[in-house]
Order: sequence, then structure tokens, then C-alpha cells
Amino acid sequence: MDCTDIKALLSGLVDDEVPVETRHDAERHLAGCDACRGILDEAETLNHLVARDAEAMMPDGLSPEFIGAVMGRTVFANRGRTTAGGWVNWLGWLAAAAALGLAASLWFSDRAPAPRGNGDVVINTPAPVPNQVQTATYLKSTVDEGAIVGGDEATAVADASNANESDDITAAALRSASSVTRGDAETFDAVALVLEMLDGGEQLSESRLAEIRQIASYDELLPRLAAARQRLAPLDRVSAGAAEAVLVQILYGPAEAPELQELRDAVRESDMADLLRGLSDRWYSIQAM
Repeated sequence: MDCTDIKALLSGLVDDEVPVETRHDAERHLAGCDACRGILDEAETLNHLVARDAEAMMPDGLSPEFIGAVMGRTVFANRGRTTAGGWVNWLGWLAAAAALGLAASLWFSDRAPAPRGNGDVVINTPAPVPNQVQTATYLKSTVDEGAIVGGDEATAVADASNANESDDITAAALRSASSVTRGDAETFDAVALVLEMLDGGEQLSESRLAEIRQIASYDELLPRLAAARQRLAPLDRVSAGAAEAVLVQILYGPAEAPELQELRDAVRESDMADLLRGLSDRWYSIQAM
């Protein structure tokens, strides 16, 4: 077993999904190769950080049935499908954590009394998105049932609701951006550019992949993104953590066509580049306020 084999087996070694004999062969190589040992240690550290963030985003007090229902639509939705590597599991767990956070926010906010008056408002939900989703769902159900209020009263209610939501969104954005630096915003832009390069074109040539790897390595995008992620709000960490998993696969994963195509599909379907660029745009927008 050589360095190429270790890189090809990296996700399986991290997730402990390789046969015992293969692991023993890998450990013999790792014992004498500092470079491969460093790669494995970095991947295991990233895996631990992603798992920790995912766990931190899961609210307390949720029933096993509730968690199981969410997991069944995210991580375990494609249980029978053979995946190319453990990075797919990372993306799944991150998606599950985000889904649980959103579902729990809707669950609890639906049971919390709405704030009234012009006094100070205490925001108990972790992000403004659930409020928007809840409002949109309510409005749609109202229209479907035909129970539409009209005239000036409806306009006044809508204006007040929009004003409250706007204030909530601004406050949440300011809080999540308070610890993010200009360097972090530049990192999000740089990672978004690499993801766009990965997704661009019909086929990913070897020279194109080599160029992407060189940029990601030279600009130290993986450690920069890992550091920036720690300064994001919990729900924003989902996008950054998923992008980290993709960078690990780009830098250290196999370069075979099926694996790369699956990676490109995951990046495209999740709009990962746009999400990262959105984090950067938000920071610049808040600085201009």
C-alpha cells in the first residue's frame, strides 16, 4: 500500500468503513509516512468538528420519533444507495442538523406567544428563516381556505408583519456577522470561486482538476474556511462545513470520473457556491449599513 492508496481510502479510514485487513495494511504504511499520517489526522479533525457542529445545532427536548422522521428524509433517505466516499455522509449529517434546527424552530415558535406592542422583543428562535417560513405557510393556508381579510385592515396587518420580520432579520444578521472578519468574507468568495470552477463545463479534465487543487492548496482555503466557520452563526456553519468536506475531497480524494461527477452533482444541487458567496455578500452589506 502506498500514498495513492491512502488518499483513495481516506474517507473509509476516517469513517472506519474499510475491511480489517485493509486497515492493517494502511496502518503499516502510516507508521512510516508522516505525510499520509498528517493528511489522515487533518481529515479526522475536520470530521470531528463537523460532527460537533451538527450535534450542537440539534435542540434539546426533541422526541426520538421527531428526530427519526427528519433523519429519514435527509441522512438515511438513500440508505440503499452505494456512495463513493465518506464525504457524502458528512454532507448528509450537516443537512440533517440544519433540517432538525429548522423543524425544531418551527415546532417551538408555533407554540410561543407572538410579541405585541412597541416594547423590547426577545427573539427565542435561532434564526429568522423559520419565522418567514411559518408566515408564508400561514398566508398560503389562509388563501387556500378562502379566509382572506380585505381592505385597509389587511394592508395594515401585512405592513406590521413585514416590519417586524425585517427588524428580526436585520438583528439576526448583525449578530451573526459581528465576529466575522473581512478576511473571512474574502475566504468565502475564494471558496465559492473554486466551487464554481469545479462545477463549470460539461466534463472536468485532469488539467482543470490540477488547477483547482493548486489554487485550493496555495491559498490554504481548507484551514482558512475551517477557522472562518467557527465565527459563523450555527445555521450558517452548515454551508461552510459542507464546503469543507468538498475541499477535502478535492485535495485528498480520488480523481476517478465517477467520484468527481458525484461530487460535482452534490455541489450543483445544493447551490453551494451561491451559499458561500451569500455569506460574503451579507458581511459587505452589513458593513455598508
